[in-house]
Amino acid sequence: MPRKAKRGITSVTKNLNITTGRSFSLRLTDNEKIALAALVRDVQDELPSKRVTMSRVLRATTYLEGSQAMRALVKAVRETW
Repeated sequence: MPRKAKRGITSVTKNLNITTGRSFSLRLTDNEKIALAALVRDVQDELPSKRVTMSRVLRATTYLEGSQAMRALVKAVRETW
């Protein structure tokens, strides 16, 4: 749940989207890190004006929708493990 914080001189509280300080332990093998870095480079090439990071790419995968994207994701999971 977002932390409530007071901003400015008002007493009205505002919900802030705070993710700083919350860690999510994710262990990747060297090969997985290399593959993720390559994917980040590919996405960065498509979006040159936007800063693309590994965490943004991983978060973006949680929003994949549609049967074609789901099939591709299931295929990658089957082939990897």
